[in-house]
Amino acid sequence: MDRSISKRHTQALQGLAVLMMLFHHFFQKPENLTLLYFFNADMCMRIAWLCKLCVTIFAFLSGYGMNFGQDSNKKPDLKSLYKKSAVRILRLYSLLWLVIIVFKTGEIIVSRIMVIPPEITIIPFNLPEFIGNMLGVVNTYNGSWWYVLFYVIICLLFPIIRVLLSKAVPIRSKAVLCLSFAVIAVGLRIAADHILFPYLFTGLMYLIVALHPPILLAFILGVLVSEYALFDRILSFINMHISGSPVKCFLFRFLIPVAVVAMLAIARIKIAPSAAYCTWDFIMSPLMVLCYLIVVRDYVPRVLYFFGSFSTAMWLTHVSLMGYVYFPVARLTRFVPTFYLAMVVITLIVSFTIQYVLTLLVSFIVPILTQGLSKLISKVQNR
Repeated sequence: MDRSISKRHTQALQGLAVLMMLFHHFFQKPENLTLLYFFNADMCMRIAWLCKLCVTIFAFLSGYGMNFGQDSNKKPDLKSLYKKSAVRILRLYSLLWLVIIVFKTGEIIVSRIMVIPPEITIIPFNLPEFIGNMLGVVNTYNGSWWYVLFYVIICLLFPIIRVLLSKAVPIRSKAVLCLSFAVIAVGLRIAADHILFPYLFTGLMYLIVALHPPILLAFILGVLVSEYALFDRILSFINMHISGSPVKCFLFRFLIPVAVVAMLAIARIKIAPSAAYCTWDFIMSPLMVLCYLIVVRDYVPRVLYFFGSFSTAMWLTHVSLMGYVYFPVARLTRFVPTFYLAMVVITLIVSFTIQYVLTLLVSFIVPILTQGLSKLISKVQNR
């Protein structure tokens, strides 16, 4: 079991990833830079495209974190695994629901007390659309929420991956599981093309798009790195060969990792044709995480760790906030670095507030539900 990425490192890396995400979404389009000055607008936009790596970093860390502590020598407890997956999904949904309620309520209030500027788009309330956004099936309220559905899918897939990795599960059972999935996939494909529902093909394509193959591969790589202790072995190998040599320590602990990250970043900037490009990110992101671990070792950057504690809330809120405050903040700051810092601070304040409110709601509601459930169970038992 790999133990190179501690919980503190995971949170710091999530902080780094969310800061990259904000830069990606703020500056990925030329029109986002019309009111802002930078030395080279095209380079700023391409750096924003590079920051798309944040998605595969999140996916890689999710795979690593979900698999952490699992024992391959024991038969997986699917009930326990799906229970943990349900808790993860519910934790994300609860934050998403609060964000939607806050922003939709804000839209209604603002639209009634003032004239909405033309640069701000207010989406009329529609119940099916509202439910779809609440479930993460659609993301018309906020384009960055497409990852909600992906996260739900990988949470549901993880117990199956554990079965395939477990040494306690017979190879025959694994083969039957894989064959069953293959038969179902082929059967649905044939049904989509020839037999039952022509529109089923559209649904299958939607599912494939929702899986985002490069990002799914990053998640699976995270699971495999955790399962086979790949980073632990690499770090142990480096430590073994640099002990007692300051030159080797500087070379392997700093210079080479930094050079690798720089080369990966340059290559990524050169090959990316658009902001959405992520074809090879499932390889680049784990390599960058490994280089980060080699350089920082046991040290955890406090600033990144701090942002990591609000990374989910910042992801869910920053695009919506940008729709409201982009123009006034851009006119006020005028310069890309100052605009970015201002937006990070605004997003952090809103995220902290929403997360704090959610904590209060959970601390208030959960005891009431637990007490009510206990009374109900006692009444049933007395009967």
